[in-house]
Amino acid sequence: MVPINEIAAGTALAAVRGGDDIRVYVTATNGDIREVRYHNGLWTGGTSVDFITNGNVRGPLATTRGNIDDIHLFYAGSGNRLLGAHKNNNGWSNGSLSNLVFIPHPSSSLSAVRVGGAGEICVYGQLPNCMIQ
Repeated sequence: MVPINEIAAGTALAAVRGGDDIRVYVTATNGDIREVRYHNGLWTGGTSVDFITNGNVRGPLATTRGNIDDIHLFYAGSGNRLLGAHKNNNGWSNGSLSNLVFIPHPSSSLSAVRVGGAGEICVYGQLPNCMIQ
């Protein structure tokens, strides 16, 4: 495994696999969410140049994918609000959660799963009232 520094102690991890490729997402000590890659038997990434977006240190992460170049990453951002990022052949962009106000419980984890054939994604987390949504 590639030596990665600046990763927050107790960080959440999220990972996806496509064929022989693996992507692991971690949060750095400054809140940067970074991508670590496994390809052809080698681990790379996890440094500041692998920045995707900024989230909460020790905040939850979840991910799902279509193929290894169609990845959705979900995380807690400013005010612990659920946000998303999407990677396609053009790189990373903000996901479609920008207009949704979903604030998970501060200690909640997140889970994401693709459902149906149209690429619909369900993201689950615990609300502040302890209900799962």
